[in-house]
Amino acid sequence: MDSIDAQCLVVDLFDARAAAPPLWRHDRDGSLHYRFDGSPRSYSWEPGAVMAMAEEWREREPPAPPPASIERHVAAHRELLGVLADDGREPPDSVVHDLGALEVSAVWEAAKLVVIVELDGPPVRDQLRAA
Repeated sequence: MDSIDAQCLVVDLFDARAAAPPLWRHDRDGSLHYRFDGSPRSYSWEPGAVMAMAEEWREREPPAPPPASIERHVAAHRELLGVLADDGREPPDSVVHDLGALEVSAVWEAAKLVVIVELDGPPVRDQLRAA
């Protein structure tokens, strides 16, 4: 997924200098957004820019694993989308990573539904059974 790989690239760059932003949103259209706590301003990349950033991440030699600071978020995001696809469910409109709360949330706008996966909770599939 391009936006996950793009997030890995950006977090890796942040981690080299300062703490990465704690709030990230991956939209179904491929765009990526982040915001710092307490800031009303968010920063965004359109799908084309996200795709280019993802390619840069994937072309690293040797292939780079997700940054340690978001490794669990990346795994939960991928597992969440995999479980939804396996169950024949519609993909969410957006997936939100809250690094501080250790949560990944799937949001379906039209259905007004939010499913929160707790990284310190049971496996993702078990958490989705209740949704």
